[in-house]
Amino acid sequence: MDAETALKELIRRHREEAIRYYQPLPKFIEAHKSMALVVACFGGNRSGKSEWLTTEFIIRMTGWVPDSLKGIYPEEKLKNKMDCRLAVVDFGHGWEEILKPKFQALVPQRCLLNDSWEKSWSKEFRRLRLYNVKQWLAGGELKVWRDISTMHVMSFDQEEKSYKGAALDLAGHDEFPPEWLWKQNLMRLPDKKGQMLLAMTPDDTRGDPSWVFNEVYERGIPGSNKDPNIDVFTIFTEDNPYLDQETVQKIIANLSEEEREVRLH
Repeated sequence: MDAETALKELIRRHREEAIRYYQPLPKFIEAHKSMALVVACFGGNRSGKSEWLTTEFIIRMTGWVPDSLKGIYPEEKLKNKMDCRLAVVDFGHGWEEILKPKFQALVPQRCLLNDSWEKSWSKEFRRLRLYNVKQWLAGGELKVWRDISTMHVMSFDQEEKSYKGAALDLAGHDEFPPEWLWKQNLMRLPDKKGQMLLAMTPDDTRGDPSWVFNEVYERGIPGSNKDPNIDVFTIFTEDNPYLDQETVQKIIANLSEEEREVRLH
């Protein structure tokens, strides 16, 4: 393969298989490996917690493991298909502006229905469907099997009855949800031995996160009293090597000392 062809192939892979090149920080690697019932990443703004959440959903839904996690990602987490729920603060900003572009950038093209985001994502039903692709050799012939995993996107301001009913393999939360919502999602997991994910920056402007501190953070931090069902990871904004310091300074320029601790740490 000549240099020009090789470059075109590399560009194609980065475009169609971006998740292959995902490079998480060491703490996020441990979060990806966790088999705990609840896995929570508490991070400063731009620390990479939303990328961890997005990538974990894509891995579980498609069976596609990034090169950086191959050989260490638990096989038990890779089912043939997944029933998932992602809860966000709101649809307009939390999903459309923040998480949806991350999913669009990282989902492998071959895992999209008809290779199309428009076919995979239903705005009407707020539902993402992705192929879970399995390949193997049998008698010298490559066999391919495709299941379909489903993720419903929901918001914190929906009625409680909307969260009842479904049995889930995976429930994720971008920023801290109301306590009733967390408990509803937790009750959806036993039938499928599912897992809960939380990615958040403690928020001093929206609601009271004290229940998260009591029920998740304190119970999951390493120590003699750690709950084995909860794994907690803390990541500072400064831990992210892909974020230049000029950007960090822009984030904190107009913040008080207390706000800097919240937003960065």
